Amino acid sequence: MSSRLLRVAVLLCTALLWSTSFTPCLAQAADADTYCVEVDVTNQITTVYRTADRRIVRQMICSTGINDYTPLGTFKMEQTRPLTDRIEWYYITKFKCYVKYATRIKGGILFHSIPYAKKDMQTIDQEALAQLGTKASHGCIRLLWEDARWISEHCPVGTTVKIFNGAAKKSGLRALLKVQGYTEDCRLTYRQFLDASPVEALSGVMGPGSSGEAVTSLQQRLIGLGFYEDGPTGNYDEATTLAVMRYQSAASETVNGVVSRALLERIMTEDDITAEYATLIPGCEGPLVAKLQLAMASIGYYDGSIDGRFNSRLATAVSDYCASNGLQAVQSVSPALRAGIYELAKA
Repeated sequence: MSSRLLRVAVLLCTALLWSTSFTPCLAQAADADTYCVEVDVTNQITTVYRTADRRIVRQMICSTGINDYTPLGTFKMEQTRPLTDRIEWYYITKFKCYVKYATRIKGGILFHSIPYAKKDMQTIDQEALAQLGTKASHGCIRLLWEDARWISEHCPVGTTVKIFNGAAKKSGLRALLKVQGYTEDCRLTYRQFLDASPVEALSGVMGPGSSGEAVTSLQQRLIGLGFYEDGPTGNYDEATTLAVMRYQSAASETVNGVVSRALLERIMTEDDITAEYATLIPGCEGPLVAKLQLAMASIGYYDGSIDGRFNSRLATAVSDYCASNGLQAVQSVSPALRAGIYELAKA
């Protein structure tokens, strides 16, 4: 054998050994007929059944394609592309974004996570996160990253995937799954899961439907961290759920919109994670307020303490800034108004 042919043979053997040692570790827990996957486009729900007894082993909220871009029908998961499919990060060239744990259904149609701008959990597409549970993709089926990983690891090539439309609407189940998907290894049977309220399903401290002073405090804190866009209401509504999901994503926590005891302690005590969604209002506290105080001090409008508290002195400084720059006099500070202040502070 010539040296050139020998090198080719070695390369082929190496590639074969690499692919056979790498790929099975992702989806070796089952044969192709162990599970089947159904995607209910009407309700935006993906369900994994055990084929032998049609028992639900996992159920999750999803986002299918806008304008019916997601094809309907029954498919067999196709041969993977070992260098890109079923691994942690997958780059979608057409849309210049990353997704996690892409599993190929047919051609360019994949199960995968919500998109990210970079290989960084904090760069999640917030709009896509908010749209989860509605038609929002370009044809692929978007899931929370934990669900995308589970499918990549448990549903090998050849697994049946049925995508269908026209099911009866299941608003209660959708609401429950938006808080927490069902997994076979959780502490509840599927029947118990359906009978539980969203908060009970997780034994969370707070979640959709909660109300009271604790919720108000949470909302005020999320304003101070920059994640909550509305004013405090004391009601754990959709805006609060979205703010919590944003925080969970930025903090690399499980994204479910429910505040457990551990998460509540982190939100209320840690200042290292902030965002720029909130309109800051007098009375709120947090690191985003401190950032505003520093910026206002650097441009000469604020001479108070940098204590992270939106007090009357900061409110007056904001009003003076607006008056000096021909803006409508306000005391609350929107993300757009802060952006102008920050830009001036850099100059």
